[in-house]
Amino acid sequence: MGDAVLMRLYTTDHIDPRQRVEYWGALASDTISPMSVGGVRSPATFAGRLWAYNRIGPINVVRAYSTSVVLRRTAFDVSRTQSRRFLLVMAEDAKHLERARHWERVVRPNDFMIRDTTERGETIHSGCTAMTLSIAEADFKRYLPDVDDLSGLVVPGDRGAGLLAATLIRALTPGRSHEFAGDACEHVANAVLHAIAAAYAECYGTATAADSKATARRCAITRFVDAHLQEADLTVQKVAAEFACSDRYLRMLFADRDESLAAYMQRRRLEESARALRDPLWRTRTISDIALNWGFNSLGSYDRAFKARFDVTPRQYRERALNTIGVDERTTQP
Repeated sequence: MGDAVLMRLYTTDHIDPRQRVEYWGALASDTISPMSVGGVRSPATFAGRLWAYNRIGPINVVRAYSTSVVLRRTAFDVSRTQSRRFLLVMAEDAKHLERARHWERVVRPNDFMIRDTTERGETIHSGCTAMTLSIAEADFKRYLPDVDDLSGLVVPGDRGAGLLAATLIRALTPGRSHEFAGDACEHVANAVLHAIAAAYAECYGTATAADSKATARRCAITRFVDAHLQEADLTVQKVAAEFACSDRYLRMLFADRDESLAAYMQRRRLEESARALRDPLWRTRTISDIALNWGFNSLGSYDRAFKARFDVTPRQYRERALNTIGVDERTTQP
């Protein structure tokens, strides 16, 4: 028989304000995975609360709220990771930003994504509550064999299997009325992990062996694209040549996705250029320089594409960016 699910509450309320950020970093490292804390503009007013369950089957569950913060997994933090685990992170009440070396994703309320504890990256928000499920690699792969290729991919939690999975994840929230005692813990964990697998299968086509191979192929292609976004001659044709396949095969491979490969390239270039626009280290570079750096051939086409994506011009975005994120971007390099 398993133990009843118990909740532990941690808070910075009674911690010396000068030690709150350090306390929060140690707490997050102990309950989730090794990480470092930065981006806190006013350490004295920093506040955080963290609720933690004991294990629910193979799942460790943590719910955490804090004011503006940047949580980093640096090379040093990764070296402190004792065993590989995957984190299923779901935003509750506000969006947050997830970054790795070659990509950046916005996770909106009720959406969720998978992160690999052996990869460097950042979580950035300006005040957010989030659920984190931590699952050992071997346990997660029993339900989602392709989890390696799905790290960094977001599932919308407002429809289909994603909505079902998000609802079950919310039901695990520590501090609410639910308690799962004895063998119920294993059954609950199975239901949650099966729902997560179904959500990723629905979004990214991992339901069958053939789908799994296609997903791995798509992930390899998008990783290649992410690594070469700054090359102006990066085209679908160049990607096809790199992977020794035809343009037609690439179109078929991405036919059931929300966007074509060409659209993916455009979106990622816009996202990375937006990151440069809000980065103080790029403030001396002109918007035209940034556009050319991320593969756009003319400022006019860049302006039009950027406004279509973000509803503002690059110049307006640059002016508003730091206030929009609400954290000191000088401290947010992966």
